[in-house]
Amino acid sequence: MGDSSRHCIAVASVDFGWGGTGALANILAALGSRAVDTDIVLVGSRLGRHLMSSDFHTRYEPSLSTMLRSGARPDMVVSVLDAETAKEAAQLGIPVVFVDLLPFLWGASQRDWVPYDADVYLAQSVAGLDKFSSVLPAHAQPIEAVISPTVSSADAGHPDLIEWDCTIVLGGLLSPQQSDRDGYVRAVVPSILRVLSESGSQSVRVVGNLSSDATAQISALCRNLGLHHAVGPVPPSDFGQLLRRSKVIAAQPGLMTLLEASASGRPLVRLPPQNVAGFVQTAGFDTVVGPDGAMHWPDTVVDIPRLLELRAEGEEAANDHCYGQINCFTAHQDWQGASFVDAAREAFRSAQTVQPRRRRSFFEQSGSGGAHQVAAHIQALLSSKARA
Repeated sequence: MGDSSRHCIAVASVDFGWGGTGALANILAALGSRAVDTDIVLVGSRLGRHLMSSDFHTRYEPSLSTMLRSGARPDMVVSVLDAETAKEAAQLGIPVVFVDLLPFLWGASQRDWVPYDADVYLAQSVAGLDKFSSVLPAHAQPIEAVISPTVSSADAGHPDLIEWDCTIVLGGLLSPQQSDRDGYVRAVVPSILRVLSESGSQSVRVVGNLSSDATAQISALCRNLGLHHAVGPVPPSDFGQLLRRSKVIAAQPGLMTLLEASASGRPLVRLPPQNVAGFVQTAGFDTVVGPDGAMHWPDTVVDIPRLLELRAEGEEAANDHCYGQINCFTAHQDWQGASFVDAAREAFRSAQTVQPRRRRSFFEQSGSGGAHQVAAHIQALLSSKARA
């Protein structure tokens, strides 16, 4: 590797989640602030490669195996929810730091998924969701929320810094159990745009890992409604500032999005959950902030008691049930639909009633030091291996 003080770290995050990529970017930003001399190689995640390209100068390898075949062996693997890469590294004797963003979620069937041999297993502890699953390894250590190390409340409530009337956050949209990538977007977004237009909003920023067709359809809807708009992903380094500079946020209840939205102090409309994690997370958020601003699927779409029953078996079984029911509903929705107009009107109204201090309570009770805590563990493990 040349300079013996320089470390090669392979990093990975799950491909279907938006938050995993954002958390990984936050960790790398925190690591960079510690002046650790590293070469970062991103492995596996196509979504991560796309979103982090403008944030970090990283080499990309399709997998850890391909990296090794090229003759490069990392000094460490840092994985955010990518258990397979973490387990492969551990089997090869490569030190592993594993970051579990959803330690409250796992059921009995996830025992085969958990990378028990990771040298360091860090479990994100979030307000309202701080009861960890029994399948976690005994050496799991809690950490605070892994959100941007530079998050600040300075912009919250400052009217002069508003750039968008509303930001709509749709997430990664790449679940392997989702039969129609555009289904959720097609079912929900047209109603949101109509409500924004009728309320006098003039601009909207739509953020998500959207297909080209969805991007074109949303743009056409915005033009027809007279809304100035921009559609597409943003790099993790820009996400928090985008939320803070929006008058109101409408977001799917991904955990990292909920944390960043809460940190912004802006009114938050929570879109219907996309998966079992979303249902659990929105319930946890309710216990801290309250139910105001939440939108739900029609009662006939998702059998929530059955969903919670299946969750005890494991996330995969629960998601099969969840996606199956949602897919049946979204298959009958088109881009001109208005299934959620009434629900959206009420959610935008009630979101405005939540005071800024309560909006920020989910973030404040969860802390924001997780990225720096992970960076400290990475630095300590590198040092201990160097001394060995």
